[in-house]
Amino acid sequence: MLNYAARRVMLLIPVIIGVSFIIFSIMNLTPGDPAMLILGEGAPPDALVAKREELGLNAPFIRRYVEYISGAVQGDFGKSYRTGIPVFNEIMTRLPYTVMLATISIIVAIVIGIPAGVLSAVKQYSIMDVSALAVTLLITSMPGFFLSMCLIIVFSLKLNWLPSLGIESWKSYILPGIAAASSTTASLMRMTRSTMLEVIRQDYIRTARAKGAPERSVIFGHALRNSLLPVVTVIGVNFGVALGGSIVIEQVFAMPGLGQLMVNSIRTKDTPMVLASVLFAAIIASLVNLLVDIWYCFIDPRLASQYSSARNAGKKAGV
Repeated sequence: MLNYAARRVMLLIPVIIGVSFIIFSIMNLTPGDPAMLILGEGAPPDALVAKREELGLNAPFIRRYVEYISGAVQGDFGKSYRTGIPVFNEIMTRLPYTVMLATISIIVAIVIGIPAGVLSAVKQYSIMDVSALAVTLLITSMPGFFLSMCLIIVFSLKLNWLPSLGIESWKSYILPGIAAASSTTASLMRMTRSTMLEVIRQDYIRTARAKGAPERSVIFGHALRNSLLPVVTVIGVNFGVALGGSIVIEQVFAMPGLGQLMVNSIRTKDTPMVLASVLFAAIIASLVNLLVDIWYCFIDPRLASQYSSARNAGKKAGV
């Protein structure tokens, strides 16, 4: 298992290089001059030339990219074009808000989506099943910013229960977390329902019932556990989606997270800030997917035995 985890971590290197090169190319090819955006359109030509030289924009594309990657490997992500603050410090200030929002959204989705999917599968074609599918379809087709505004109108403006803007306390995460969890909850509910319907028709489920096992043990101990692998995959994928999708949610709720920072940086072509933001989000998403793969072995012990068998076979082949 440790060898597998080490190989997966090593695979992060080409992924990070590829992501960084794509983002760097996009930022370089998009129209706009960072020097003019910083100094303003009325800046004198001499000042613009000096600013471009200061930012290193006059160097060739490949040279600038190699210098950036070389510094990033050493922990130096450069300084922001807009503020002159080291990018790493700014990222570390805002990243916890985005990670917290993504984590809360996934927790909400798990708490609501998986039980709802199980109940829909057990009570197939019942009123509860049809209602859950209808609500899921409605939530899936509703844009995140629209749901966010609806939550603000109802719970902040009308009922005055929860704050609508900024991060003042733990209550400030409730509405953004619900809005960010909407699509993930619907996906988890549909996936849990479909996999549960496949599993509960298997012979070993009928055998467990015929032996007199309690229905709760049959559903949660046998059916749900054997249907969790695709559900866990959806959780891991949607965590990465939540990190990227938080841009819209953070804009609506005025949260000082990574998403809002990326939007402001893109507007001013702040390449170091955009690159670092995307790289940190990609690294976190990749590590979460690695944890999901490791979690597979705890859900299905057969996978752990496969890893052990492959490792023993490799040792014998080496001998």
